[in-house]
Amino acid sequence: MSTKNQKSGITVVRQFYDLAAQDKFDEAGQYLAPDIILRETTDVPFGGDYHGLEGNAELMGKITSVFNVAIEKIEYLDASDPVVVKILARFTSKATGKTVEMQVVEMLTVRDGLISDIDIYYKNPSTVAALWPR
Repeated sequence: MSTKNQKSGITVVRQFYDLAAQDKFDEAGQYLAPDIILRETTDVPFGGDYHGLEGNAELMGKITSVFNVAIEKIEYLDASDPVVVKILARFTSKATGKTVEMQVVEMLTVRDGLISDIDIYYKNPSTVAALWPR
């Protein structure tokens, strides 16, 4: 039996974010279900639903092509299902250097030891959208 499948949802989510914060995205990817769905608000230029590992790569590619994103603070709220993560993120435009700090809340569903759904909420999505190149 895989030890990953024995871990609680919050443990899986913590390990995922710990690896991602260290820029170990390939290792972090082991915690994503092959059929994951990422749900971004349509109030940001990269909004919409992204499906599967390819969709995750597409979304990350869009965001990182325009922004450097730093996690300033992260809180894990174990609501069991979903796990809720409250993030203070700093978005810096690669083109202009302008920066916005914002609260982002992500609700993550863990199924069979893998993150299967991430629903993402920005405190003020228009400020992130304003940094997007026109």
